[in-house]
Amino acid sequence: MNEDVLSSPLLVFYSQLHDAIRRELSGLFKTALSLEKESMRQDRRVSAVDSGLKALKERYKFLEELYKYHSSIEDEVLYPALDDKVRNVTLAYSVEHEDEEHLLEELSSILTSENALKGFREDGGVDGHSDGSVHTSEGLHKLARKVEEVHTTLTKHLEKEGEQILPLLQNNFSINEQAGLAVQFLCCIPYSAVKPMLQWLLGSLSKEDMRKLSNQMAQAISDPWLKKVIHNCLEPQEVAGELKEEHAGEESPQRVVGEPNEFVCCGCSPCTTVVEGDIENSAHHPLKEVVYFHEAIRSAIKSFAKEAALLNNNPAAAGVSLEQLQGLAERHRFIRAVCHFHSTSEDEILFPALNRSASPGGEISHQCEEDHSLETARFEALGRLLGDARACARRGAKEVSELIGELAEVAQKLSKSMHVHMAREESDIFPALMERLCPAEQRYIVWRLVQAMPLRLLERFMPWIASQISKTDLDMWLSDMRKASQTEQKPLVELLRQWALRSITGQELANEMTENPAAYPIKTCGPSERHPSDRDSMPESFRHPKRIKTGSKVHHVSRQKLDIDSPIDENEEPVILINPIDHIFQFHKALKQELKDLEKAALHLQQEATAAESWTSDSILCSMIPDLQTRFEFLRGIYRAHSRAEDEIVFPALESKETLSNVSHAYSLDHKQEEHLFQQVSSDVAAVGACMETFNLEILRSAASKLSRMCAAIRASLETHIRAEEKELWPLFTEHFTVQEQEELVGIIIGQTGAEVLQVMLSWVTKSMTEEEANAMMFSLKSASKSTAFANWLGAAQANASNGFTSNSNGNDVGHSSSPVIAMQEQKAVLEEVAAYLAKNNISGANAAPLHQNILVEPTSLDATPFKPGWEDIFRMNQKQLESAVRRVSADDSLEPQRKAYLIQHLMASRYIVAQQKRNPVLLKAKEHGMPSVTTVRPHDTHRGSQQAATSPLANSSTPSECAKMYHDKEKGILGCKHYARNAMLVAPCCDKEFTCRLCHDEKVLDHKLDRYQVKEMRCMLCGLRQNISNACSGCGSTMAAYYCNICHLFDNDGTKDIYHCPFCNFCRRGKGLGIDSFHCMSCNACMSLELFNKHKCTEAALSGTCPVCSDPLFESNTPIKELPCGHFMHSLCFGAYVRYSYTCPICSKSLGDMEVYWKMIDAMLASEKLPYEYAKRKQTVRCNDCGAISQAPFHFVYHKCSSCHGYNTRVCHSEHE
Repeated sequence: MNEDVLSSPLLVFYSQLHDAIRRELSGLFKTALSLEKESMRQDRRVSAVDSGLKALKERYKFLEELYKYHSSIEDEVLYPALDDKVRNVTLAYSVEHEDEEHLLEELSSILTSENALKGFREDGGVDGHSDGSVHTSEGLHKLARKVEEVHTTLTKHLEKEGEQILPLLQNNFSINEQAGLAVQFLCCIPYSAVKPMLQWLLGSLSKEDMRKLSNQMAQAISDPWLKKVIHNCLEPQEVAGELKEEHAGEESPQRVVGEPNEFVCCGCSPCTTVVEGDIENSAHHPLKEVVYFHEAIRSAIKSFAKEAALLNNNPAAAGVSLEQLQGLAERHRFIRAVCHFHSTSEDEILFPALNRSASPGGEISHQCEEDHSLETARFEALGRLLGDARACARRGAKEVSELIGELAEVAQKLSKSMHVHMAREESDIFPALMERLCPAEQRYIVWRLVQAMPLRLLERFMPWIASQISKTDLDMWLSDMRKASQTEQKPLVELLRQWALRSITGQELANEMTENPAAYPIKTCGPSERHPSDRDSMPESFRHPKRIKTGSKVHHVSRQKLDIDSPIDENEEPVILINPIDHIFQFHKALKQELKDLEKAALHLQQEATAAESWTSDSILCSMIPDLQTRFEFLRGIYRAHSRAEDEIVFPALESKETLSNVSHAYSLDHKQEEHLFQQVSSDVAAVGACMETFNLEILRSAASKLSRMCAAIRASLETHIRAEEKELWPLFTEHFTVQEQEELVGIIIGQTGAEVLQVMLSWVTKSMTEEEANAMMFSLKSASKSTAFANWLGAAQANASNGFTSNSNGNDVGHSSSPVIAMQEQKAVLEEVAAYLAKNNISGANAAPLHQNILVEPTSLDATPFKPGWEDIFRMNQKQLESAVRRVSADDSLEPQRKAYLIQHLMASRYIVAQQKRNPVLLKAKEHGMPSVTTVRPHDTHRGSQQAATSPLANSSTPSECAKMYHDKEKGILGCKHYARNAMLVAPCCDKEFTCRLCHDEKVLDHKLDRYQVKEMRCMLCGLRQNISNACSGCGSTMAAYYCNICHLFDNDGTKDIYHCPFCNFCRRGKGLGIDSFHCMSCNACMSLELFNKHKCTEAALSGTCPVCSDPLFESNTPIKELPCGHFMHSLCFGAYVRYSYTCPICSKSLGDMEVYWKMIDAMLASEKLPYEYAKRKQTVRCNDCGAISQAPFHFVYHKCSSCHGYNTRVCHSEHE
């Protein structure tokens, strides 16, 4: 221990405190478990429950105070100091402290309730199935769940600090700095608790170690009185027998030291009998000094409530700034701390004194204790509201207005309840005490109330109180403290006197801001050099607050992000804009609801198992357990997806900003710990499921009880984590990321999410949103993926989910007519005009077969008559004929330029337009009857149904012998085609013919391609039934393929293939799936191997072109694609063949890899060569294809070295002799 004390004095205190909290948490948890087990026994014992509850309450009370000391030390001392050394580390931990205090308060409210014992006391604890005992059992189960929440959440917090905070403290602070922090550590503990706390924490240290520690800390203290105070705490004098004090007549009592803080009256009687309620007219009573505290607290709370009301009532005046909210938060922390320690000291000092001296005191003091509990809850609510309001204000959320309204309401209630409570004490408690207690004991009580506060708080408290009382009252108060103190406490009295006198030296400031704690800074108990305040430790954008319009429900965006330099007009309409990243964080809302539902399901299972008398296969328990297992696996899956997105995408994006380094590490640690919690819950779920094999009810009750506790614990832990992210991380995106950057992040996140997962998650998330929020989220997702086919996929997915049908053509709409049929008639007129020109000029393609002949069938004879193509025949032009026709039109000098351009444009678009015409059966039907059909079109007429199927040549073929079969492998009897193994044929909607697959159609029909998304029918090759497309035959019930996609209607019966549907390409690709082995890059609009994530060079619409080697389209390629270092792409097979004879990109001529070794080989070869004399001194100007530099290179017939990058990938620009 000696070496530890010398090398790290701070960690001697800090690590010991952590160990102590862990021990108390473990003891609390074990006590709660024993109580729960006792409640589940058939022969429950009332005495065991009573003694267990008593022990639990004692442990909790000690743990609560211990943990509050821990949180106060970190928030006030360690975190600000660490922020000076390492930025952005501690923000998450401070938010967690708030939630952990909330959990402790919830546990306290359960422990103070007597409902958990009533059932045992009514029935004697014998009948295990009576209403009373069941009620009691449920109460103890609830207690155990809450203890599990506290145990899990606090333990996780301590483990994170041990992994991240403790090493930083040890590595970034010198020994002297650590000693200074250790002094501040002690100043955060109530003074009366410092000595016993040190004896408890450092009891294992030797006297030599304690002396060294004291010397180290003394060197870090500049104030002589504080140095004496700390010295007395670290080296207390051993005192025995009676302490002799100076007496001042009858008012000085004789003290006999027994238990700490014990007062033994000298036997004097009260000086004056006080009439109840007449405090002001009585003689001097030291207890009146407590009224000074009351008046200051009442005034401060009233001022706080007034300022909150002004913010709520005048939102349009100047807006709400972060600076205003920060000021309220600072004031709240101070008032809350004062009230907490004051209430605690009254509960432990004042009220017991009343109960000892007055018979009716118990009822009055009990009412005041209930007031304290209510005020504590309201202070906590104010803190959470302020934190949430600040977080929403930082990101410009519309919830700010609502939160400030709640804040003003709670503050007003607190002000009123505090006034009533303090008035009750002043009218009922103080007169009774002053009547029965001598002045010496009254001084002693007031002195103990002061010592119940930490020194850091007292440094602000003393001048704050002194500024609001007269000089005479201040002198009397200080005199009473001096008389009540013991000899070794005289340095403390002198220190308090100096602090109180600060109010006189700074009287002008104090008069203006008496309720504002910022007017009384911490100098003595603070660092030698000022640590930055909360505002200083926040990001730059937070220290310079933006104004938030709270009157209008809008999403705020900073004017800087909108490039607005003009001054703010208070009358202008706020900009309504939703940040894209907001929708990722809105995932939290659905996640929290799922956590609550899981906890509710586990609790229901526990209750049913407890109430059940027997368990059979038809019991409700048999259906509840599988449902619970499914719910848990779903929750675990979506949580993992969310955590992975944060760890791999969101957090690195935050860390990439220089001002935000280290901001996300604590949350990554959360994810690791929460994964461990999920594994524990998974084991508990499996244990519950295993009970279904034996139907053992007792084992099920025990397993369900444990599962219920763990579900409550993981819910509490995740809620704490989520709230910290929403409060600290979410606003950072508004402050540091542009809308475009946020959209890119959203695109990256969804680009690693598979179609099935994305569809489920979107449906799940939108259930927890309002319609407005859901629409905004969909708009944001579409905007983030605007260059992809995501909108088409989303429409088809939503239609499939509702058993409907949505057309998802990839083509662009032609024309702007309101009716599709009218638009097609307009297109038909244009085509007829083009066809008339072709017929007039006898243009049918040079050396081409007649356009009306089927190019797949050899002609048996030639038609000598001149061909006059109709508008539909243009569709049958092959590419060469079409190019020939375009050249003929272009060469026609008789046409005006505008007319020529018109004909060429529509001729080139003719094949696509006719394809659209032929796909629409309404227009074809109208053509058959020689008349247009415009007004009679009905929505369902555009879909092919069973009636149309009946008119097909194969419609009546319903048996295998009558149905044409195609084989993927005829020898093995595998149905399909050469492309795919499958048991179904597609019915092409464009030509109403049947093909095994889309590729078969495109190979056999050259004049158009099959639109995979429009396929609505298939024919089962096993039974011959033509039917609506699906993966199961409605006739024979057979499965059509091992893999089926209901978006692009791909069947594949090869179980060895990994196939997934990309919602952004909107067709199926080979691979295990997005986020597994591939991802979709929104900028490149391409699916890529996950190995290329954050490594490839983004090129807008990179795969929209063709392979530079084979000229095949890259986007729909079913073979691997190679990205070149220059950012271009080609097929991997083509790349392998190409690099055999070239090392440069065929598009931009840059090198295809690291050519350093090759360049060195050329260097060696050129060094061994000797050019003829006439060439040796000649130079050539070359341009480097790799770096773009222009330089001079020695003459050579082949190789020319770049003087910039020293490569040989160059081209000659100029020779010296030219």
